Amino acid sequence: MELQVILKAQYKNVKQLNAIALEKGDIWSLVSARWVKRWKQYVGAESDCANKLGDENYHPGPIDNSDIIDSDGKLKEGRLAEIDYFFMHKEAWDLLAEYYKTKQSEPIFRKVIEKGKFTRTVEVEVYLLDMKLAELANPDKIISHRFSRASLFSEVESTMRSLFKVPNDRETRLWVSLSGTHYELLTDKDQALENQVYNNQYLVLEVKGADDKWPRGDAPGSFTISQNSSYLQGTGGRFSAASFANAGYS
Repeated sequence: MELQVILKAQYKNVKQLNAIALEKGDIWSLVSARWVKRWKQYVGAESDCANKLGDENYHPGPIDNSDIIDSDGKLKEGRLAEIDYFFMHKEAWDLLAEYYKTKQSEPIFRKVIEKGKFTRTVEVEVYLLDMKLAELANPDKIISHRFSRASLFSEVESTMRSLFKVPNDRETRLWVSLSGTHYELLTDKDQALENQVYNNQYLVLEVKGADDKWPRGDAPGSFTISQNSSYLQGTGGRFSAASFANAGYS
């Protein structure tokens, strides 16, 4: 009887936490629908589950998201809320994780962001942006990194400085690939990624030299690499240090 009281209280607490209105910046978790449905049976969440309350045959085991993530630990494409996963408020997830523990897979935490250019709405950002990051001095080293659409370009630049181990005393600037061969200097780093970049887009970090000069010089704000560049053939518009530095201005 004591276990049933604990489980009923657990369900009540989780339900109340999940009823909290979305607020920008809050953290929510995505939890496999398969696991959640079994947990609901175990805690007698629905009237037709009352006879399963506390029955060890329905114990859900550790929180397990293995059916909704791929081999890289990313959320599988095309997963749908309340079909493949359920949203759990971070505090609700903490409560369940403490009681049931978790499998080896990392929890899927997502931030609530604002969306919309004119009418702003809030939603849990389920899928993050995958960006391709490179440094001008070493363009063959491409790093894939995920960012929230609400992230500012200044935050992206800070992440890139860390990933490429740029000394604190060096200035940097960002170049954005607008197409396979066209790059533009980013001048407003206080804008969010939303509506400015697309998935798997290239961002290039240029580091000012020890001589206090930019490798590309005081160039205009955009340039185009020739489509005939041998380096570009079959690379989807990737660049070499030489082609990037010597590209014609537009």
